[in-house]
Amino acid sequence: MNKFPLRTVLFFLIFFAGITMTRAQQTERFADLIVKAPGFDISKSLESIKTQLNSVHGLTLVAAYKKSDMLHFRIDRQLHADNSVIYTLFPDLTFTLVEEKEAVKALVDEATLPKNDTATPAKTKTE
Repeated sequence: MNKFPLRTVLFFLIFFAGITMTRAQQTERFADLIVKAPGFDISKSLESIKTQLNSVHGLTLVAAYKKSDMLHFRIDRQLHADNSVIYTLFPDLTFTLVEEKEAVKALVDEATLPKNDTATPAKTKTE
């Protein structure tokens, strides 16, 4: 009678460990990329980029930052282990590719935060 609950508990432990492992693998499967192209007119090329992305599996456009000349992509690393798909999208464009997690987050934060939110020292009264 003691063996049945123990087997059931072990089954559920192994089952939930497998689900947790699968979710962890899926979060590592996708990576964020920033394409920085100074002087690139995003507003003119955005429709063309979206049309080209329809034929590419595993690459999605997250955002386009016109003021910063940046495109934010999410790439599936199982389908595209290297970044060759980005280079085929922009064959004639000179750009910088940023793929480190912290650097991508910093660039996105910089592009999305309003410029007037920068901290300025408070004025103090001097007598």
